[in-house]
Amino acid sequence: MNSGSCILPCASITNCISCYTSTLCKACAEGYKKAPDHKSCVVICQADGCQSCSSPTASDCITCKSGYTEYTDSNGLKQCAVNCGEGQVNTGVGGGVNCQNCDATISFCATCTYSSATGTVIAETCQEGYFVSGTGCAKCSTAITNCFKCSNANTCEECDAGYNVVGGVCVSPTVCPSSISNCVACNSTGGCILCKGGYEASGLFCVRKSCPATYTLDSTETCVCPSGTF
Repeated sequence: MNSGSCILPCASITNCISCYTSTLCKACAEGYKKAPDHKSCVVICQADGCQSCSSPTASDCITCKSGYTEYTDSNGLKQCAVNCGEGQVNTGVGGGVNCQNCDATISFCATCTYSSATGTVIAETCQEGYFVSGTGCAKCSTAITNCFKCSNANTCEECDAGYNVVGGVCVSPTVCPSSISNCVACNSTGGCILCKGGYEASGLFCVRKSCPATYTLDSTETCVCPSGTF
């Protein structure tokens, strides 16, 4: 070997056709490219969106590039399909790209998935004021009266103006009779349904929260052991 010349062939580096040293490749065989550290030759994948594959002529992928999603084609081979934008879903067949807006397919849908087995678009999350019901979205107020925002058909998180969330439903803060003290909201019959902190509903009234014997109620309305005990 002359100083500054290449070592040919480069037997120690697979698919390297010329090298700087026995461990640093200068040029790779057709269908391969140098790794960033020049210590190996990696496959140049021909399939669209394919990050790594077994050989240049391989018809399936090992991993996909960023922005692509893996799927298995009709021949059982792993392929890569481009991801659609936020709020969209790819309904293309056999790896084809057909991006559709979720809310165009399912009213008030925020994010969705596509089932190639059934050819159905399925809601994952819904826009504010709606919840996932089956494969679509339903309005919160249709399941919970006067509910503006909910997590499901049984749990309201935010009520329409003039209503309070109590136990997952919306109640009107009816003016309570003067005979009921420490009450925040009453029902239509005058019974208390929501008491102030430190109190709990008992029948129609609010009573001070009680703790087991020897326990005391702290500032967070939690029953705790007396000081010096555990």
